Amino acid sequence: MIALGKLGVCGSCAFVDVLGLEDELLCEVPSPACAVLLLFPLSQQHKSFREEQTRRLSGDHHEDLGVYFLRQTVANSCGTVGLLHSVANNRDKLEFESGSVLKRFLDDTLGMSAEDRAKHLEKNGTMNFPVNHGATDDEHFLKDASKVCRQFMERDKEEVRFSVVALCKP
Repeated sequence: MIALGKLGVCGSCAFVDVLGLEDELLCEVPSPACAVLLLFPLSQQHKSFREEQTRRLSGDHHEDLGVYFLRQTVANSCGTVGLLHSVANNRDKLEFESGSVLKRFLDDTLGMSAEDRAKHLEKNGTMNFPVNHGATDDEHFLKDASKVCRQFMERDKEEVRFSVVALCKP
């Protein structure tokens, strides 16, 4: 993907469209997939679900999940934040050009809180913490992630504005 190359990510990794969440269409996604991004509308059903989920999970220790999480503080920046999460949580699978702006940002913010990372990036988000959807491995990741995507779609059955992409390193 051109955007990743311009940010200093080397190699053959790319975001690809996921044309459907059924097994026969997931087989068309290059392997391994190391991140999945779901783009979805902020409907009232989703807002209600997130409020209930936030209440239910607010006491958990989200820092213990061991994931890089950047709080979204700018409206309509979900794609950029998703891209950063995808790359930051797969640093072990990706190569960066020396002096890469993205690598420097990730290195500089690695030990920061989600809020401090957002402040560092910026010099009204939707979630205050990452959500643990359960354990997975490289072999089952795409299928497991597609189940979570389906849950979003099932909560808002009248909505059709969903799109899924996967970060793959074939």
